[in-house]
Amino acid sequence: MRLNFIRRIVVDNAVNDANGKGRTRIYFELNCPVVIRRGFTPDSKKNDPQSYVRYRRWCTIFRGRNPYEFPHKLAIADSPVFGIEFDQLLSDSSIYVILSRLRVRTGISIEFASFEIADKLYFNDDCPYAYWTGEERNKNVNAATAVDDPTMSEFIKDTVRKEDVHGSRRVTDVVRARTFSLLYLIECLFSRGAVVKDQLLLDEAVWRTFLELLKLCYRDDREVITISKEVAFLRARYLVAFLRERGVGRK
Repeated sequence: MRLNFIRRIVVDNAVNDANGKGRTRIYFELNCPVVIRRGFTPDSKKNDPQSYVRYRRWCTIFRGRNPYEFPHKLAIADSPVFGIEFDQLLSDSSIYVILSRLRVRTGISIEFASFEIADKLYFNDDCPYAYWTGEERNKNVNAATAVDDPTMSEFIKDTVRKEDVHGSRRVTDVVRARTFSLLYLIECLFSRGAVVKDQLLLDEAVWRTFLELLKLCYRDDREVITISKEVAFLRARYLVAFLRERGVGRK
């Protein structure tokens, strides 16, 4: 993680949950996902002066809170937030030294806040997003938006309707263009990575509710939705608030 990758540093120095008390977490909001490399020299090459360390990129950190837990590679490769947790054995003075060095070296103000964290650890190599698409999620990174997906197909059919096309004889072309525009809007959202995907693609009910909301907005004012795609609809942080205000994902 290079210093110029860091946009924001947030510290939660009072983490108390089922996994322990008095822990400290440091969150780094990055301009791009963190790159983790493992450098090692094979035993057969240790005495060879011409050998060099091969720094290979790793997309998985072993392990979670237990030996059998490990995150899916998208947890690292698709997320702009990287967190480090220190247990209660690390003294406050040591944490102060760490934060002081971060402040001096990055020049970024350090914020303090408290967050509720939901552990989402995966025990296999299956993609965590859009589980309702079955094996397709492991073949297509955005399986939820595939035109042959039943949920997406139904959404497009109900949202972009021929009877809503007025003043044009080329109805099929207009429908095709509007369909592309709507799908492009959703792809813009997903291009923001885990910030959006964690909100929309971990629960099928939330995903369906979001599509229903999008359909209602599109029917109400198609031009606003179409223009919004130029700015990726809404910035991710506002998207989350936008959905919560409308009850998306509430039980």
